[in-house]
Amino acid sequence: MGGKKLHDKLQPKLEKARIKCGRDKFFDILRDENLLVRYRKRFVKTTKSKHQFYKYPNLISTMEVVQSEQVFVSDITYTRTKKGFMYLFLITDLYSKQIMDWELSDNLK
Repeated sequence: MGGKKLHDKLQPKLEKARIKCGRDKFFDILRDENLLVRYRKRFVKTTKSKHQFYKYPNLISTMEVVQSEQVFVSDITYTRTKKGFMYLFLITDLYSKQIMDWELSDNLK
């Protein structure tokens, strides 16, 4: 149960005992007693758009893709597991959206 929900549930009992304790004060008490759950990062920032490396032009932006196996695209995605991150590398046919090959790894090497 989270701190806000706990505060809402305890509020009637606190009022009955004539104890004034607002939400912020309640959170201060929980924090002082190390009773708050630490926030978990929701995502990992993986893209650094402002870097010193050469940015290659988009060669297919003006190309008309009319058949399979004309253009292949690739992507890397990741997921958090109990043992760390797992990385999924995909090669996809742009026309058919079919996955042509893939690799799952615990590192980016």
